[in-house]
Amino acid sequence: MDKEKNKKTLVYACNGISAYGRLTNDAANELENRGVCQKACLAGVGAMFDFKIKDSKEAARRIALDGCKLCCVKKILENAGITGNISIVAPDSGIKIAGKSPTPEETAKFSDYVEKKIQEEK
Repeated sequence: MDKEKNKKTLVYACNGISAYGRLTNDAANELENRGVCQKACLAGVGAMFDFKIKDSKEAARRIALDGCKLCCVKKILENAGITGNISIVAPDSGIKIAGKSPTPEETAKFSDYVEKKIQEEK
């Protein structure tokens, strides 16, 4: 069995208090449900658990979904020595969130945006 073929794409999402933070987490769930990628534990990486860092480094690709320009997800991964990530900042997608939390339609639209970005990186 081809080891490279079985490597997965991991997605790490902001779970911040802003609507965009919620959007990234909701989109990560949706993308996992679509089979595009697998959600991974950002807290475990931030806590510097060796097995979480090893899993991430062994993944085919890593997607960092940040809810704002602070780019906490990207920085946590980089601080753990995990580089070469696809970094997406939610507000840069052009999607406007009407309320305090994203609607299913806004989540689907952002998920489509992320999926397209992932495909462009192949």
